[in-house]
Amino acid sequence: MRALAHQPDELGGVPIEAVIAVLRAEGVLEVDRSGSTRPLNEHPLFEEPTAPFPLFPQGWPRYGQEQLPRAEWLHRHTLKLAVPHADDGLADAYLQAFEKVLTHHHEFKENQAV
Repeated sequence: MRALAHQPDELGGVPIEAVIAVLRAEGVLEVDRSGSTRPLNEHPLFEEPTAPFPLFPQGWPRYGQEQLPRAEWLHRHTLKLAVPHADDGLADAYLQAFEKVLTHHHEFKENQAV
């Protein structure tokens, strides 16, 4: 599996959901957002460790939302892509689809507003 970081500023503010939708329309069906992994500070265990561990030291630091901004940004802007390593043709087709979408992002941003 490969991960790519969506850079909205480099795509004129096009949201990640729109990029995913257009990539899927181009045949990149495996592109997705990570739902199973997230920054540790967004897991309940790290926000409130005493719930499952009542004897956890009270003074131990807790990690809540917005305490790890880089990890949170990366999680919200990461595209994941499963590409079979034995299928060079599929990998090449995906590269062409990404190039097309990234090159023409301004066009689907205009169409999205309609």
